[in-house]
Amino acid sequence: MKSSKFSPMQSSTSTVLAVLSSTEANQFIQDQNKDIDFENDKIMMMDNIAQVYTEEEDAAIESALGKLSGMDMAGAIPFTNFSTTLSTTRYMKGFYNYKEGDIYVKSAFTIRGDHSQVAARLSNHYYKCRNPAFGKSASRKYESQTYVEIANDHSAINCDEYKFPSPLTNREIINNVLWKRLGEKSILVVFHPLTSHPLVENKDGGSMIRASVNFIFRITQLDDDTTEVESGVHINFGGNLPKAVVHRVLIPNFNRVYSHYQAYFANSIKLDNLRETDGKLMGELLVYQIKQAKKRGGWKKRAELGYVGVDEFLYISVAMRELLPLRPWLRALLHEISLNKVKVAPTVHTALSDMKDHDAINLAKGLSTIILSNTQAAAAVDHWIAQNAALEEFEKEYAWMRPFFAEVAQYNLNTSNFGLRLRVFGSRDLDDSMPG
Repeated sequence: MKSSKFSPMQSSTSTVLAVLSSTEANQFIQDQNKDIDFENDKIMMMDNIAQVYTEEEDAAIESALGKLSGMDMAGAIPFTNFSTTLSTTRYMKGFYNYKEGDIYVKSAFTIRGDHSQVAARLSNHYYKCRNPAFGKSASRKYESQTYVEIANDHSAINCDEYKFPSPLTNREIINNVLWKRLGEKSILVVFHPLTSHPLVENKDGGSMIRASVNFIFRITQLDDDTTEVESGVHINFGGNLPKAVVHRVLIPNFNRVYSHYQAYFANSIKLDNLRETDGKLMGELLVYQIKQAKKRGGWKKRAELGYVGVDEFLYISVAMRELLPLRPWLRALLHEISLNKVKVAPTVHTALSDMKDHDAINLAKGLSTIILSNTQAAAAVDHWIAQNAALEEFEKEYAWMRPFFAEVAQYNLNTSNFGLRLRVFGSRDLDDSMPG
């Protein structure tokens, strides 16, 4: 099933809709379409063309399947901080052998998408389309990177450099990126490590250390539009690394990489295809977009950068790109919610069809006020929707709306110091007044 390309939105005089035709939005869609062209070619090969594999390729594939079944992790101890995964992650476990420097990660997660689309994306190492919440944009070195060699339809050689903090030596890896169809609904993608390649200059032992990075993905279709990805990783960066590098650099990077794949496909879902069960993940992605945007400046710019995170979410998500022209007040609503400030909240009686930005802002203020008196975000959102007819009508149109806002409310609840103090000290005063 090939992916459909997207058309950039024409420039708009509306301030709200201008976010969809901004330079950043158009660049994102342009890069996304480049990726889709490349990946559709892969999908065509995966689905329609029989492949012939060499003995070396078959050996690499069999080795990868063996590692998925059970990695030999002698001497490795578990990581303790893989806690920031998305809700679509079934599990994520990491292990490190501090003596030998071997890092192992096993994970499984689900993605909304066809298994061939997922496999094509996972095997597209030099993809252009990069969400700013998950790392630097394509303007960095990726823009000039290409495969060292494309040997055939199912194999490509890539070479990458890993920059480490001084005084550590940088690492270089060479991989053969392979894919093989395992069945009608299953494909294996392997980044098989190579010790050398005729077209890669040997820098090992000088300014660079040759590392070994082995990524394995088994992609299986579960139903019409849900795919499971089982992943195994074995990395050795050429010996032992300081614990600080492992925990501050490598572990967060694993979270980022796996979450990025899940986010890419969730953000590719069209509005008509969003299900109620997608609401939680979409809320998680908005929260992550806001949190990462706020990290780009000091506390004085947090409000402004929160708006940036909201706008990025609105143009990155295909569903939001379709929804915003229909409900342009959504941007004002999300902007105000991102502030997470308690303000006087007038009652909103406006019908959904007549909603304007000022109505949406008042709705957002109402949610912030309700959060103050609740210890459960879902209960706060239930209350919020129940007292606003426009929101009840909005939910009838889009069933994912309630879990979406519940996830955003949970973030606000967790980060609201004023609300925390009010709940803690308010309950303490209540306890003190009780007989006993």
